[in-house]
Amino acid sequence: MKRIYIASRFQFDDNGTLKNDFRVHLLGNESFLLEDHCKSVIFNNEEYRYAGPFFNEKASEHNLSASFGKIVVDVEKKSIDECDAFIAVFDNEVSPGTITELIYAAMSNKDCYLFYQSSDNKSENWFPIEFAKSLGIDVVSYKDIKEVEKIFNFNK
Repeated sequence: MKRIYIASRFQFDDNGTLKNDFRVHLLGNESFLLEDHCKSVIFNNEEYRYAGPFFNEKASEHNLSASFGKIVVDVEKKSIDECDAFIAVFDNEVSPGTITELIYAAMSNKDCYLFYQSSDNKSENWFPIEFAKSLGIDVVSYKDIKEVEKIFNFNK
């Protein structure tokens, strides 16, 4: 089965949970965003397995003298290396990690897609969006994350 990586900023609610992250809505359970449960998804009429990223609390506590950050980066690079399709979703607060992962995936010749939140086809993140276009990445604007969610059909 093909693998898909869906990069985006992790969305925490006021209680510190990820239950409002769009990937949790797609996967059906917050635990599926915390570790690999081999959930499948239909994208572009093909079946894929969700391959990450997976949130790890230790990563959010990372400092440059810790070895844990390197472990997280190595795991995510490996997941991108092994994926067949890479999707980045930008909202109005784009994660530097998502941008870095997108560039890495594009430079690794992955099938890449970028969805960005816009109003009237404008975005504060115009530079990475235009850069992605220059790399040949398919770029699509959305106004509400539900538009992106409709693209996927995760089997629950």
